[in-house]
Amino acid sequence: MVPISSSSHGGVPQSSMYSGAFKRSDAEVVARFRAQVTRSFLYWVPPSAAGMFDAQQIVERIWLGSVRAAFDRPGLEANEIQFALTVADGMVEFVQSPSTPGEPSSMIDNSLGGATASAPGESWFAEHAVVAINDAPSESILDHLEDALTFLDDCLAKPAGAVLVHCAAGVSRSVSVVVAYLITRRKMKLEDALDKVKALRPIAFPNRGFMQQLAELDRQGGDIAKAREAFKARCKLDPSVYMLMDIM
Repeated sequence: MVPISSSSHGGVPQSSMYSGAFKRSDAEVVARFRAQVTRSFLYWVPPSAAGMFDAQQIVERIWLGSVRAAFDRPGLEANEIQFALTVADGMVEFVQSPSTPGEPSSMIDNSLGGATASAPGESWFAEHAVVAINDAPSESILDHLEDALTFLDDCLAKPAGAVLVHCAAGVSRSVSVVVAYLITRRKMKLEDALDKVKALRPIAFPNRGFMQQLAELDRQGGDIAKAREAFKARCKLDPSVYMLMDIM
């Protein structure tokens, strides 16, 4: 396990206001996603069957991918992935049980920030935790990072087994958590961390709000608490940073 470090990083230029493309309600987004996932997995075949596991190993024992990878039991077993961190809301019911492949698991929604991770036998994973967050610039990913990264630390402290960090497509939410891991645990600058992730998973692209929060984390030397407070204060002083709703 790599200890938490607080090295000093330089600043990263910030983006300005985003367009109105994210004005749909969270409930509408989640409902649409659930319908899409349900349709997608009715006739789903594991990508690993065709030699295409939809996840990449970013550093030793940490894999980054999509929800398809979380369903791909042959691919998970081939890469010795025993733990999972789901960075998405409304997805946990689609995690399957090893005793009834193809059927929804009865696992409860063990979201980080109050509940514990799922018990062995409730999913394909020995341990599984959830960060219930939508992929919208107004979401505060900084509020979830301490719990998410502590879960990763706990998984890596075990003698064996890799961890899959995934969201829906493996593009924004899960990428943001892995980049934050590289900044806080591996002492990497934001630009270097993003370059590393993109070199292995080219579709990686955190949304504008997440990028601004990661830039604040970078400016604060990887200190999550300082980054959270500084970012909230900055947004209150300058609402044009982005259309802030949940974290003011």
